[in-house]
Amino acid sequence: MKQLLFQSSLGIQFNKEVSKGLCTVKVQTKTGKRAYTLRRYTYPNVKLSIASPFLSWENLNCCNGWAYDKGYLLTAVQEGKKLYAGSTIRLQSPADIEKAEAHLEDVRSTLPDTCLAGKEMVMNDRSFPIYICRRGRLKDYFNLEQVLEDYKRMGIMLSAQDKRILFYLGSIELAQFATGKPMCYFHCISDVELMATGLLLGYPLESTASLILEDQT
Repeated sequence: MKQLLFQSSLGIQFNKEVSKGLCTVKVQTKTGKRAYTLRRYTYPNVKLSIASPFLSWENLNCCNGWAYDKGYLLTAVQEGKKLYAGSTIRLQSPADIEKAEAHLEDVRSTLPDTCLAGKEMVMNDRSFPIYICRRGRLKDYFNLEQVLEDYKRMGIMLSAQDKRILFYLGSIELAQFATGKPMCYFHCISDVELMATGLLLGYPLESTASLILEDQT
């Protein structure tokens, strides 16, 4: 039986199906009566213990794999839907930098005390990336031991060294991820970085597990 997990304002659907002990979430768009699958996430059909308002398929909808409402990233953190959101202002000319900086100040002026905003350190002449995030650290919002147990239920176990890395990444301020150090969240190079990024950006554990398991096969 197909279960609709999320549908965006642009018609993107996340549909879940279960078969032979596996769950498959299809990201689909429809043209007329025909559905086109843009991406599949497959993972073991097991019950997980982590439940958080900061993790959702709605957040995964903004992973840049298909069309999405870019305005969502400017409000989701303040509304308690995710911990960190990065968005990019495109620059048509050098003069646009002043407009982008003014926009960032406008965003800052509307934030509650629980949130902050700034400029990400990765820049080029054509873009002005900004972030909005909650104050605090990943470990303030997630029980990382519990996260590891859930990944273990899905057949993914980290080495002792990688566990230490995850706990370290979980102990730094969320705003530090905007610096690209100690990891670049949009260019992960290991399973543990994928896990940390998933928590940071609010992606379901199941979707991250699917990426890791896919890479292992």
